[in-house]
Amino acid sequence: MPDSKNPNQLWYTRRDGVVKGPFPAPLISSYILLGRLNEKDELSNDGERWGPISKFPELMPEVMKNVQTEDDRLKLELARMRVDERLAEKRLIEQRAKAREIVAAEWDGPDRRSDERRRPESESTVKHREHRRKLLEEMGGKSQPRHPYILPLFLVLIFTGLIYVFFLLWQQLSTTEVSEPDCSLQPASGVNWSYCLMQGRNLRRVDLSLADLSNINLLGADLQGAGLQEAKLDYAELSGANLGFADLTGASLRGAILVNANLSGADLTKADLAYANLQGANLSGAKLDGVNLTKAYWIDGRTCAVGSLGQCH
Repeated sequence: MPDSKNPNQLWYTRRDGVVKGPFPAPLISSYILLGRLNEKDELSNDGERWGPISKFPELMPEVMKNVQTEDDRLKLELARMRVDERLAEKRLIEQRAKAREIVAAEWDGPDRRSDERRRPESESTVKHREHRRKLLEEMGGKSQPRHPYILPLFLVLIFTGLIYVFFLLWQQLSTTEVSEPDCSLQPASGVNWSYCLMQGRNLRRVDLSLADLSNINLLGADLQGAGLQEAKLDYAELSGANLGFADLTGASLRGAILVNANLSGADLTKADLAYANLQGANLSGAKLDGVNLTKAYWIDGRTCAVGSLGQCH
């Protein structure tokens, strides 16, 4: 009997007789959440014994179970957005790795320094070089071009330009590399705590400016007076959290869950709260100048109109 709770368990999928896989259990759960797998599909851990998805309830994401209220449906929608964003980010990292391999392969060509190891040349390349040598020998007694330096100079300029382009591409790939989250790091400006579980954490008056806190779980956490300037809190779970007098200027909280959160006195100037859930939140004395509330769920349950800025229209 396969252990579907084991995250290392590999699974095959079958649809209309087409078998794919194997995939790890967490990825199977993500596909179910996103609707890429449904009740018509079958699963197997060995490629021989098959069963419908309903036979493996442990693979069903918790957020999909017992969806009854509007809040349940909202949490399900936000969970799907988080998973879809995470898979897209993973694909981006893989594409960047492939791009680096292509750049490395370009540098591992015939233009390397003579003291570096060269790969064996093909027979056609050797014949072409020998033929070119003979032609040059035959032309040795003929008159030379009026400007013999133009062609070498042109080739040097092209080669220099290629080196510059490859350098810029390599530099861009290096500087835009996505850093890995580390939940064991101490609170600091620019820390990466994305997807970390920190519910109930005491983070009073800490500096988390420019931090990556996307998809973090800070349910009921104490962030009173914390510095969160330009922090990334997209799809964060902040229900019941204390953010009183916190500095959230320029922070991104798209899709964040702030149900019953305390935001009294908080500075949300030019923050992005599009699609955030603010039902029951305390916003007394909060600064909302320039805050984006497009499609946000307001404290009274209303859905803010597209383009709502500074207040819920």
